[in-house]
Amino acid sequence: DEINEPLKPKEYDFIIPEKYSDKNYTLIKKETIDDKEVCIYSQNKKEILFPSGIRKEIFNDGFQLIYFNNGDIKQSFKDGKNIYFYKESNTVQTSYSNGINVFKFSNGQIEKHFPNGLKKVFFPNGTVDYIYNKNNENNSENV
Repeated sequence: DEINEPLKPKEYDFIIPEKYSDKNYTLIKKETIDDKEVCIYSQNKKEILFPSGIRKEIFNDGFQLIYFNNGDIKQSFKDGKNIYFYKESNTVQTSYSNGINVFKFSNGQIEKHFPNGLKKVFFPNGTVDYIYNKNNENNSENV
């Protein structure tokens, strides 16, 4: 049951998996297509540089990284999970294919937003707050 599942805070950190952070790729081919610079690298990595400055890395297993000009970074996984790092606020949003969104804020607060409108808020002091969609009813408990 996703609602009662224990919280694993480290699960919501923003970490680029090690196998994708290797910088020892060899450039095989570079071309310009529709104002985009497309680079094909060894180890089945493709990089697209957009005129806007956005950079997208695509790996053969379906994993993708997008680097935005404002410092934000988005990771997309083959299973439909997306992790978005908001640099300015130092916040991480993890979106799952089942509709659940988890936000981890720089102060340690974590919020799980469920498709049915329920929000489960985990505060750094151990308090858990349930916010129900109807009339924004709250129910807090310490764990």
